[in-house]
Amino acid sequence: MSDRFKKLNPIQSFQLFCLESYRSAKGVSAKKALSSFKKHNVFSFLETGYDVLHTQSQGYILSEIKRFIKQHGETLDMSPGEQLIDISHVNDIVRAFALLAKHLNYNHAEVKNGDTFAVKAEKRYTLKELAGIFEKATKKKLNINWGGRPYREREIMIPWNNVKIVPEWKPFISVFDGINEL
Repeated sequence: MSDRFKKLNPIQSFQLFCLESYRSAKGVSAKKALSSFKKHNVFSFLETGYDVLHTQSQGYILSEIKRFIKQHGETLDMSPGEQLIDISHVNDIVRAFALLAKHLNYNHAEVKNGDTFAVKAEKRYTLKELAGIFEKATKKKLNINWGGRPYREREIMIPWNNVKIVPEWKPFISVFDGINEL
């Protein structure tokens, strides 16, 4: 081993091992692998996760590096994001079903067998607004290129409006709180 490498601390040696393993697995030049590691801040990731990662197999380490790069470096082309999204927490939806069953069981005046009901969020958000809520709740920046692709031919821009809501039901869990639970 060269004298130059003897001066590396264990974390630096591990980072160098990971860089070379990544380069070899991807079949790219050392320059390209290094550029990717710098661009996506992989060296910091490896330093932070050193205590756990350095005890794992090479295959596991490479899959974690690839996952990290994908999560932190890939830009997703999206539509302009103006379509409205009506989203409810699964616990609110389950409560609506339970309430509807109770209404049917006790012959509620507004509920007849065969009627169609829905749940509806108190506020609808554009896809772009929903992404912003996700970023605030998770404190993670989404790499989205808004307008990077056109709307689909049959894109639903406004959800179903003419709905009969389950009587006495309303959502309890906000979008922000629901995402924050994840």
